This record gives sequence, C-alpha cells and structure tokens, in this order.
Amino acid sequence: MAPTNRSSASNEQQHASQPSLQVPATPNRHDSVAPNHSEEHYSQDMKDSLRSLRRAREASGENDGDLQEHVNGILAEVALIGPLLESSRQHNARQAALIEQYVEQVAALNEDAQRKDVELAAMAPQLQNRDEELQRRIEDLQLDNQAKAARIQEFESKIARQAALTEEYAHKMATMKEESQSKDGELAAMAQKFHDRERELLHWIEVLQLENRTVVVRN
Repeated sequence: MAPTNRSSASNEQQHASQPSLQVPATPNRHDSVAPNHSEEHYSQDMKDSLRSLRRAREASGENDGDLQEHVNGILAEVALIGPLLESSRQHNARQAALIEQYVEQVAALNEDAQRKDVELAAMAPQLQNRDEELQRRIEDLQLDNQAKAARIQEFESKIARQAALTEEYAHKMATMKEESQSKDGELAAMAQKFHDRERELLHWIEVLQLENRTVVVRN
C-alpha cells in the first residue's frame, strides 16, 4: 500500500504548489467524483485526467480519502472556472461590441468629414468668383464716386463763375446808370436782360443744388 500513499502525497504536494481559486466550501471527502460535477463541459485533457485518477483508485483497491478530497477540490475549482470563463467571454463580447460601435462611429465621422471636405472644395471656385465679383463692384463704385465728385466740383465751379458774372453785370449796370440817365430804355432792356440772366442763373443754381442733393443721397 506504500506506493498508493506516496502517489497521494505527491498529488497533494503538486496541488499545494499551484495557485488555487477560492472554493466556497470544501467537498465531503466521502462524496463520489462523478455525481457531484457534470463532466460534459470539461475539456478532453480534464476528462483524461479524471479517468487516470479513477484507474489509480481502482488499482489501489481502497477508497483513498485524501485522493478523493484532492480530486473533489480540483473539481470544485474547475466548477468555479467555468462561470469565470463565461463571465470573461461575455465581458469580452461586450467590449468587442463597444469597439465595433466606436469603429463605426469613427468611420461615420471620417466619412462625414471627407464629404464636407469635398463640398468645401467644390464651393471654393464659387467663393473665389464671388469675391472677385465683389471686388470689381467695389472698384466700379469707387470710380463712380470719383466721377460724381468731379461733377460736383465742376458744378461748384460753374456756380462760382455765374456768381462772378452776376456781380460783374450788377457793377456794369450801376456804372451805366450813373453815366447816363437818358438811356432809360436801354437800361431797362439791359435790366430785363440781367433779370432774365439772373433767373437763368438761379435756375441753374437750383438744378445744381438738386443734383448735389441727389448725389449725396446716393452716396
């Protein structure tokens, strides 16, 4: 019987040297191996190990309680590994789903950014043309304003000349009136001419003032 005891001690030593999961409760040393745990989900290596342990027990010819306790402890740890593996698988599946979702979102954002880049690239010539058109309009307005300013200056010069002529005519009329009182008819005619001229000048002044106001309003 000594070899069987050495095999049991060796198994316990190997089991103690390996990291073990925390088992909630230690199985009864007299419980059987197979009925307590379903082997259908075990790997082939685990099934082969269980068969080897059973054959060793049968060959010993006795119920080795230490071996039984050791086997039941291993099976209890295996039973805990299954839910942990399933939980890890579910966690990995959730993480994979999140990663896939993030990848889809990033792809959608990249696609949207590329679409906007294409739209901006297509709009660039239109914006350039619009900018050039506005620049031409600004230049045209500047030229138009310069032309209007020149016209205003010209009108002001005309008004100044007309005022000088009016003053000149008034001076001449006064001189002629002082020189000869006998020329009433001629003076009357000249006075009428002066009046007509003055009225024409006033008319031109009103026209120029109206054009000036129009130019100011437009500006």
